Amino acid sequence: MKQRIDARGWDCPRPIIETKKLLDTMKEGTVITTVDNKLAVTNLISFSESMGYEAVCAEKDGEFDIEVTKEFSEYDDNTLAKGSLVIQISSNTY
Repeated sequence: MKQRIDARGWDCPRPIIETKKLLDTMKEGTVITTVDNKLAVTNLISFSESMGYEAVCAEKDGEFDIEVTKEFSEYDDNTLAKGSLVIQISSNTY
């Protein structure tokens, strides 16, 4: 499923916030966010990569479509709330 956000004219961080909101409602799919400035492109790609999503940018006539793809994972944001085991290693010495 692909959904679109027209973020032309929006200042950062609004394109990121709106893209994240839409991605949070999806188990998997693609959000195509259209922006008209390179700062938003850089920030959206950085955000996507930091979240583990694939991001691809295409430019046409000074506008940019950033296609962010979220793949299904059985380990979503709610996994920890479901009682998963978490192990923290705080040192690399014994």
